[in-house]
Amino acid sequence: MEGHKLGGVQRSDWFIEFDLYEFLWFNIYHWDPDKSKFFDKEIGVQEMAAQTKRLLKSLDRLCPHQAYGLSIDFYAKVVREANKQQQETEYLREALSFIEDFFLKHVAELEGEQAEEIVGYILESNSYSLSNERGKFALDLLERVEKRKGLGPDQLDLYFSIAAKLGVSPKIERGM
Repeated sequence: MEGHKLGGVQRSDWFIEFDLYEFLWFNIYHWDPDKSKFFDKEIGVQEMAAQTKRLLKSLDRLCPHQAYGLSIDFYAKVVREANKQQQETEYLREALSFIEDFFLKHVAELEGEQAEEIVGYILESNSYSLSNERGKFALDLLERVEKRKGLGPDQLDLYFSIAAKLGVSPKIERGM
């Protein structure tokens, strides 16, 4: 890849992290989880997961917001693919764990719509079986966002729906 230009940036061995980011970007954004097709036909979920982990270990040379955003997009597509296949895989568990850890650390920055989208990933991954562990995470995330910034009517409906499916008493009162 040495000597090729992309957007005015000259590639070299000094830009290993940038090359890795670019490699992941193309493969994540051109990946169709419904057809399991990547930009690079020789790449699969296993390789992408390994490279995504590698990217997250090199944040000192990259913009963390971009690297985390790319990772979230990758893991969201892992969730979509697992949902399509209706089976829990190692990569699905890894994806959900990353999503949960990341967003619990950054819950103070989330708006109701963002929390709803994240909970959507959780529900999508559990569309065939909402587990208590994942459901409790979804409830906890929505409760934390409600406490700090408030939830809209759609997010509150989602919250009460999840609580009902899990058979737990909601901590948020209706009519707030």
